Formats: sequence, C-alpha cells, structure tokens
Amino acid sequence: HGVERLLCDIAPVAAGLAVSFVAILGAAPGIAWRDAGDFVAAEMEFDAEVGLPSGEALRVRGKADRVDRVDDQIVITDFKTGKTTPTRAEVAEHVQLGLYRWVAELGALGQRGSAVAQLLYVRQDPPRTQADPGARLMRQDDVDLSWLVEILEGAVAGLRAEVAVARPGAGCRTCAVADSCPADPRGAQVRP
Repeated sequence: HGVERLLCDIAPVAAGLAVSFVAILGAAPGIAWRDAGDFVAAEMEFDAEVGLPSGEALRVRGKADRVDRVDDQIVITDFKTGKTTPTRAEVAEHVQLGLYRWVAELGALGQRGSAVAQLLYVRQDPPRTQADPGARLMRQDDVDLSWLVEILEGAVAGLRAEVAVARPGAGCRTCAVADSCPADPRGAQVRP
C-alpha cells in the first residue's frame, strides 16, 4: 500500500484552466492551436495498474488536465501556473509526464496509442515582471521510458526495505519542508 500512497493522485488539478485552453493558446506566440487534434476530455480521472519488469504492479491514480488525440497519438496536457519552468532535461525525465504517457498507452485515458505529455505554463504577468510574455509549452515525447522504470523500481525497492532516501533535486529550491530534510544543509538536525 505504500507505493500506492506514493503514486496516488499524481496529477495536480489546475481548476478552470482546461476551459480556457483555446484562449490561452490563441494568445501564445509560437504555439500552434490548430494542430491540437480532437479534444477527448478535460480533468480526466484515471486509475491504472502499471507492471514493472521486477514483477511488481503499481496502481497509479490521478487526473489529467486535458487529453487530445492527434492522428494516432494521445496528447496529455498538464497546466502549470508556477513562476519557474523546468529545463528541457528536467522535462525529458519529468515523472508525472512519464506516468501520464504510460497510463495513456495502457488505455487508461479512454484511448489507445502512443502518447506524448506536455506542460503548459500559462503564467501571464505584466511585461515588467515576465521577460517572455505568453504561455510556454514543454513537451516530453521520447519513446524510451526506461528512466521512469528505473525510478519506479527504486521507489518500490525503497518502500519494501522501509528506507526513504532523501535525494537533492531541482524541486529542493521550492520545497516547503527543506529545513527538515536530511538532503538539505538546513535539515542537518534530522540526519542520523
């Protein structure tokens, strides 16, 4: 059950943003709305079992902000309103996007086919505080998800061994509990 809790509700919900998707993309330079394909669903809930090479099966539940079909491909869009966008390398191994793609390819989003997942940053601040106006779209579409399998296998192994290893990463800079994390210098008091 620990793995299920870890992966449960992986997708944050950006309330109301799915409805304004057309307006956002219409105002975003460089993002081609006309190529979006056929709308499938907004805020689509899913519940899927993902089998790992080790024989472990993980139950993954969540909600995809938007799902479209472009030709034979499923496109999952996750809306973001944060100030900081990840690098291309971070998007390439973004666990949430990888899980969206995996469950989509299993048919858990009501469609079957190959899948890409993307982050759509919709932040629209006044020009003086945002150098690059408009929305920013960042896509994960590499066919190889072996990096995700490795992360999930590691998480399962850690949970089975009752070991939780804190690993520094890009999310540390905005983490609400960094001062009590053994991977952060501020969390030194919690180290064994």
